[in-house]
Amino acid sequence: LMDLYMPGVGGLELAAVIRQQEAFIGIPITFMSGENRPEMHLEGFRMGGDDFLTKPVPPAYLVETVRWRVHRARRLRSLIARDGLTGLLNHTSMMERLAAEVARAKRMKTTLAFAMIDLDHFKSVNDTYGHFAGDQILRRLASFLSQRLRRSDRAARYGGEEFALIL
Repeated sequence: LMDLYMPGVGGLELAAVIRQQEAFIGIPITFMSGENRPEMHLEGFRMGGDDFLTKPVPPAYLVETVRWRVHRARRLRSLIARDGLTGLLNHTSMMERLAAEVARAKRMKTTLAFAMIDLDHFKSVNDTYGHFAGDQILRRLASFLSQRLRRSDRAARYGGEEFALIL
């Protein structure tokens, strides 16, 4: 939530810098300014803004706008980070989490375990019973892992019929 005109840096420039950072590409940006020229609103969108509110903004409207943007950003981040079939972390998210956990374990001088699970002969299950049955097995294993792990542990679908655990 930023104004177009702030001391030290303009909102348009700040939005452009934020959008250049891959880690912040999904962060919602809402401009809130007294600026009422449509061309400036359009420039805000061109620089990566998601919304533009013209001051004065009724408090309830501001709260709902921010609440919706945050909810949507969190939902999108979750969809991007998770495997569509199992709901577990996807390969990319797991690798990022593993790197963070290894760094934390080194820093805290604690132990860490990384385990791989590979379902043997899974291709024959798909060939014999169909992909629907194979998908059911993957979903049930994901559910089983999620229910049995500690809150601090993470399970991921590494790829195909391979799963990874960070313990």
